[in-house]
Amino acid sequence: MANEILKKLLTEAVKAAANKKAAGTQANKTTAGAPANKTTAPVVMTPEEIRKSFDAPKPAVTVSLPKNTEIIKFGYYDWIVLERKDNRALIITLGLIDQRNWHESMADVKWETCSLRAYLNGEFYNSFAPEDRSRIVEVTNQNPNTRGPDYEIPGGNPTNDKIFLLSLDEVLKLFGDSTKAFKDWLAIYNAVYLRMMPAPKGFSTVDNFSDANDSRRIAIRPVALAHPQDKKDGDAPYAWWTRSRGKSKGEPCAACVDFKGKIYDKGFTVRGVVRGTACVRPALWLSI
Repeated sequence: MANEILKKLLTEAVKAAANKKAAGTQANKTTAGAPANKTTAPVVMTPEEIRKSFDAPKPAVTVSLPKNTEIIKFGYYDWIVLERKDNRALIITLGLIDQRNWHESMADVKWETCSLRAYLNGEFYNSFAPEDRSRIVEVTNQNPNTRGPDYEIPGGNPTNDKIFLLSLDEVLKLFGDSTKAFKDWLAIYNAVYLRMMPAPKGFSTVDNFSDANDSRRIAIRPVALAHPQDKKDGDAPYAWWTRSRGKSKGEPCAACVDFKGKIYDKGFTVRGVVRGTACVRPALWLSI
């Protein structure tokens, strides 16, 4: 039985390595800077400044989306339709609309009480015209726990949200279904981390989860939002928050999608990393 499990894990590892190799050439062309350790103040823009930034030239980097992807205009932004249900659509911004902390202190908070949720359901929600606000449907979101090799981070209570971030589970499901691939990857990661098996060739616990859907998860940060040291990159891919909590030694974190579209389940610290923190990619249910 143990040999069968190991064989399955090795098979999945070989497939993952092949996918990485196939996508490697394109991924290496990405010019966004690597995460830095230096902590700086977050870049915060007013809704008016955000709107003006989207009048800038279109990004040079192309996000790979399926041909049948539905993109709509709502408010000041372009949105991808992720799912339709009855007379509603779940939508997420095509690009990144702001760069700010998940929480404004290093407190170990959940999505329910983090400052980014307050911003999205307050200032950002109120930046829409009244007729647009009337189309935004308040929903009850579940906040599942984040599981790792030796931990389980509580996600918190269900929340009533008008505007929100996707959970880690939703990101895996809605940008091409990577749920099973992530589960298999996590099984290998856990076994290697807990020294139940040696690392298969080409597998590293330092790497984030990567699969064929990486390019669908990439989002562009407008140069107007960039830290001064990053403005030379122009409009470029950047990391974006989920509402799921992450894991780091001694510091509260939230899970992210990194600038290459990989899943970073451990996440960034909730305040002040990567030259001003990760970016914001709001989602909402729209009445249609």
